[in-house]
Amino acid sequence: MAEEKLGLKFTGLYLDYLQSFGAGNFGAQEIYGIINADFENSSVPDAIWYTLTERKEINLPVNLLVIYDTGSDELFCLDFNQLDDNGEPNVVSFVPGVDLVNQTYEIIANDFGDFLLDLVKQEI
Repeated sequence: MAEEKLGLKFTGLYLDYLQSFGAGNFGAQEIYGIINADFENSSVPDAIWYTLTERKEINLPVNLLVIYDTGSDELFCLDFNQLDDNGEPNVVSFVPGVDLVNQTYEIIANDFGDFLLDLVKQEI
């Protein structure tokens, strides 16, 4: 249902995270995922709800899925336009308020697994 709602196909590491945990946190780090099937009336840490909301409110590109809010004017997203050889999307930075043509999409991690591991290491 989430894939259909967003028009994206989850694969590999993030799909495994969703199937294993849904969503979660490690210490103070909150990683967005799926918390229930009501994507219209949800809240953080629901990645589907948050992504749909950001698409409406800030024109978030449809190839991005928000998985983490830094709390400092950056959203970290899976970029389904940037897939590695295994079909894993890069984790990129998106800055709300910056025109789409001026977004740099800085690569934060090569894939969701690297991103999650980095967050856990930072929290420890």
